Amino acid sequence: MPTLLQFHASELPPGQCRAYVAGGMTVLVYNLANTFYATQGLCSHEDLPLDGGKFESNVIQCPFHDSRFNIRTGKVLSGPAEHGLKTFPVAVDGGTVTVTLL
Repeated sequence: MPTLLQFHASELPPGQCRAYVAGGMTVLVYNLANTFYATQGLCSHEDLPLDGGKFESNVIQCPFHDSRFNIRTGKVLSGPAEHGLKTFPVAVDGGTVTVTLL
């Protein structure tokens, strides 16, 4: 059974991202122009936190070694990371954001 992470959309303003812990893992949730996305919270390069990394447009940049990832797909845009980020489905209903951790 999947774990659900839920919070109110007003907690995460547009252009921001925030780390949450649910189901024993860190998840980074992004608000890109009022559309929400979620990825694993650790960089696939060396398992260091992505929280605090530069978030612009649809890209998160690791604050440690500068790997860049597409937040929509998890795809690596530039290394040293060689593997993409796991992404999670996000739904918004009545102001409640729900991330399904599979």
